[in-house]
Amino acid sequence: LLMLSQKAETDSLRVSLLNQLSRAYTRVSPDSANRYGQMAWQLAQRIGDERGEALALNHLGGAQFMLGHFEEAETYWKQAIWINQEIPDSLQLANNFGEFGAG
Repeated sequence: LLMLSQKAETDSLRVSLLNQLSRAYTRVSPDSANRYGQMAWQLAQRIGDERGEALALNHLGGAQFMLGHFEEAETYWKQAIWINQEIPDSLQLANNFGEFGAG
C-alpha cells in the first residue's frame, strides 16, 4: 500500500491509500498509523476531500487511543463526527459513534 500511495495517479487515491495504511497499522504500530493518518488528513484538507478528511480523523483518533492519549483521541473523533454530520455520511457517522463509544 505504501508503494501504491507513493505512485498514486491522483491525490484522492493517495488519500484513500494513506487512510488504508493508517487503519492497518492502528493496533500493531499506532505511531505509524498516526503518521499515515496525518499525511492523509493534510492531503485531504488540501484537496477538499471531506470524506477522506473525516476518515483520517477517525483513524487518528484510533491511533491516539492506542497510544493512551485519550483526550486527543476524543478530539479527533469529535472532528470526524462533525464533518460526517455536515456532508452528510450516515454510514461513516455510525462508524464514528462506534469508535467513540468503544474508546
